[in-house]
Amino acid sequence: MRALVRTRYGNPRDVAHVADLPLPEPGAGQVRVAVRAAGVDQGTVHLTTGLPLLMRLATGVRRPSKKNVPLGLDIAGVVDAIGPDVTEFAIGDEVLGFAPGGIAEFALAPVSKLIRKPVHFTFTQAAALPVSGVTALQALRSAGILDDAPAPAVLASPSGAAPAVGREGEGTPGDATEPPAVGKDGWGERGDANVPPAVGRDGNGAPDHMTEPAAGEARTAKVLVVGASGGVGTFAIQLARAAGAEVVGVCSASKASLVEGLGAKALDYATEPLPQDHSFDAVLDIGGRNRAAALRAAAKPSGTVVMIGGEGGGRLTGGLGRQIGASLRPRRKGPRVTMLMSAEKASDLTELVDRLGEAGLEPVLDVVAPIEKGTETLAHVAAGGARGKCVVTVGEE
Repeated sequence: MRALVRTRYGNPRDVAHVADLPLPEPGAGQVRVAVRAAGVDQGTVHLTTGLPLLMRLATGVRRPSKKNVPLGLDIAGVVDAIGPDVTEFAIGDEVLGFAPGGIAEFALAPVSKLIRKPVHFTFTQAAALPVSGVTALQALRSAGILDDAPAPAVLASPSGAAPAVGREGEGTPGDATEPPAVGKDGWGERGDANVPPAVGRDGNGAPDHMTEPAAGEARTAKVLVVGASGGVGTFAIQLARAAGAEVVGVCSASKASLVEGLGAKALDYATEPLPQDHSFDAVLDIGGRNRAAALRAAAKPSGTVVMIGGEGGGRLTGGLGRQIGASLRPRRKGPRVTMLMSAEKASDLTELVDRLGEAGLEPVLDVVAPIEKGTETLAHVAAGGARGKCVVTVGEE
């Protein structure tokens, strides 16, 4: 089978390549998925570059300890084989979830990390959900913007389920048409020009309930998303807006239209400083390059700063050193500061899918390219150029 691998650390353009590997066989509690699409995230970039260096204690100091192992984690595809005693899924089920080594024609996944694919998402869209979408969900929950899951929507189509009804009500998913191939340099497709205009069901670019509160009603929460234009950031904006929050997104000037199209106010990090007026209920730090003191100054004394991932910083610890220090700082007064390392939970993936379905939201897709262009796609994410989520396609949609 074809798979995107790396046998040494370095720049993705130099070390990542497509190789032929043996077909894996599922063990107990596993299924084999014929992958249709796989997401590309910053975690995959870190595994490729070997940075921060602290990470190599687990992955191999000089070289990766496990060679010729496919990269990737987000997948969407069709169950192709099942392991012993697996009853949760059957061959032919369409699924999405977390599968180490997902950028390959076939991937093994624990049944506990998979859910059935919603009928109104294509495989390409579904592959964009697990890592980035769940991270955004968990961050907003940690900050108190999201609480209990909404009432489940009818999203999966196991055998015997009702037929798919698209957004236009014609029985065909309204988002099933892939964006045209208009890649920056011709090597992939870009979906960021196809950001859905209707963030909510009223078709006006905002959720139905995003109105000014009347006298006596609860105040609208304010959320600051630093690093708003990538995979996690675009999900965070949409989920927070759907929950009724006012959102400000920090991004580059070239990505401001994307952020504003999702319903947030855009701040250009190059020309506009972070707000320091203690006005935000939640601050999500995805970029990882701002001083913790500046993040705290943006949040209300009763608010929460959530530091996500490990971007920025030096070669040894990356952004983790700053995050660990900030989260361990004694809290005498002021906002709570917490560090989030996303957990791969199928229950949270289900909640994410339900929330997106209830609000009529879709993932923002940037580069969508075949596995033969997987190296270039990974390099694009590593360079910080992603506008939303990048996806590698493997099989037929």
